[in-house]
Amino acid sequence: MAKTKIIYKHIVIFLVFASLIVVPLTFTVVKQVNRMIAEEESVHPPENADYTQAHREFSDKLVEQLVPFAFYILVLALMLSILFSRGMLISLKGLLRGSKLMKEGNLDIRLPVVSDDELGEVTRAFNEMAAALREKTLELKRKDTYVNAMVDPLWVVDGENRIMDVNPAFTRMFGYTREEVMGASLYDFFDEKNAAVIR
Repeated sequence: MAKTKIIYKHIVIFLVFASLIVVPLTFTVVKQVNRMIAEEESVHPPENADYTQAHREFSDKLVEQLVPFAFYILVLALMLSILFSRGMLISLKGLLRGSKLMKEGNLDIRLPVVSDDELGEVTRAFNEMAAALREKTLELKRKDTYVNAMVDPLWVVDGENRIMDVNPAFTRMFGYTREEVMGASLYDFFDEKNAAVIR
C-alpha cells in the first residue's frame, strides 16, 4: 500500500472545509437574490419583457461572479494549508531524520524546536530521550571497561544459575572461552563438595 504524505492529507482536509463553506454560501446568495427578485416583481409587476429579462440576466451574472470568487477562496485555502503545514512538516521531517540517526548509533543528535505546540513538545521529549540514552550508554561503557579491566574473575548468572556473561579475567583463570561457558550451569565448574556448599 502506497504511503500518503501528511501534507496531501492536510491540503485535502483544508480544501474540503473551504468547499463546505463556499458551495452552500453560493447557493444561499443565489437563492436569496432570486427570492428578492420574485418579491419585487410581486410588489411591482414588470412593465415589459425587458425588465423581466434584466432580472433573469442579473441572477445569471451573479452566479458567474460567484464562481470565480469561489475559485479564489479555494486557491487561498490551498495556499494557507501549505503555509500552515510547513512548520508541522519541518518538525516531522526532523523527527524522522533524528530517529534514523539515533538508530544508526548517533546519540549526539539534537533537533531544533520550531513550534510551541504538541510537535514542539514531542521534539523536546526526543532531545531529552537522546540525551538520557547517551548518558546511559556512556555509563554502561564505563562499567564495561571496569569489568573488563578487573583482575578478579567475574561471572553473571540468572535465576536458574545459568551463566549469562563472564569477564576476561574469568576466561584467563579457568581457561574457557566466553562462548564455551555461556548458558552452562554454575555448578559445572565445582566439584561435588564445593557445589553442595554453594547450593
